[in-house]
Amino acid sequence: MKQGWEIRPFEDCIKKVKYTAKIASSDYLTTGAYPIISQEEEMISGYWDNKDDVFAVSSPVVIFGDHTRVLKYVDFDFVLGADGVKILQPIDCLDAKFLMYFLKSCKIPSLGYSRHYKLLKEISVPVPERAEQERIVGELDCLSGIIAAKRAQLRELDTLAQSIFYTMFGDPITNDKGWQTKKWEDLLTIVNGKDQKKVICENGKYPIYGSGGIMGWANDYLCPQNTVIIGRKGNINKPLFVKEKFWNVDTAFGLVANKEILIPYFLFFFCQMYNFEQHNKAVTIPSLTKSDLLNIQMPCPDIDLQTQFAEKIEQIEKQKQLIKASIAETEDLFNSRMSYYFN
Repeated sequence: MKQGWEIRPFEDCIKKVKYTAKIASSDYLTTGAYPIISQEEEMISGYWDNKDDVFAVSSPVVIFGDHTRVLKYVDFDFVLGADGVKILQPIDCLDAKFLMYFLKSCKIPSLGYSRHYKLLKEISVPVPERAEQERIVGELDCLSGIIAAKRAQLRELDTLAQSIFYTMFGDPITNDKGWQTKKWEDLLTIVNGKDQKKVICENGKYPIYGSGGIMGWANDYLCPQNTVIIGRKGNINKPLFVKEKFWNVDTAFGLVANKEILIPYFLFFFCQMYNFEQHNKAVTIPSLTKSDLLNIQMPCPDIDLQTQFAEKIEQIEKQKQLIKASIAETEDLFNSRMSYYFN
């Protein structure tokens, strides 16, 4: 924290506001006159048409998710979504975006689904001169903008990759180009995951993957390089492509392509477009069975064409890696500047 800044208790830094009606998430509209701001990660969660429920923003506010700890800067009229939304209206001498950045730097600890506003009450807020606040916000906005632009580039490259797939192979679900189809049992091997508790270690050589990503490290592996992973339970509709050898947990399947007839990248893009929910028979936690997966029919274009596709995707992946490295570098600088000003 910079010397000479005024320090105030958190509750002395915000004004009391009159809350409008909070809309249940089940009632959100997909389109409407007014955006709904909730405590979820997305800026806008839905829409609403009743003007009487609008919270009018006379000056920017910070939204704090009482359960999620999500912070948002809002400078437009909105409707409150569901429960857990706290509106932080800063006092006149405090810039709303400066307050948001400061609260982000505090790294409010998680209390699970408990409420977290009580932790804000324990914080002291720095209040430098308004011009200094605006200068700091400008610097942090610039870095945030660079990060956002680079993440947009990643999304554009993902869109390009999908466009290349459709151009070369058509829709893999309707098979509108009439490729020969084969069952998965003839195209790939499904590797059952195992309990990671038996192999997890601090300095392991191989990553342990669940359907949501890396969960730890192990000294052994179950799946070879270039394996597609899908959830067996829970997260069944979000495949991952893993280039390195890895251990998959018991809630995830590893799909190992027979590379003589199926290129892993082609399999991955098919999995991205396939609706695995249609095979879910569970009432509570979505689940897939190995036997159902082995019966999936998929187009099987000529292996040379699949290879050409993989080469194009590899080029895109190289560009993405450069962008990701640049994002990480900019994030490090952003975090360093946050630490310089607020810690």
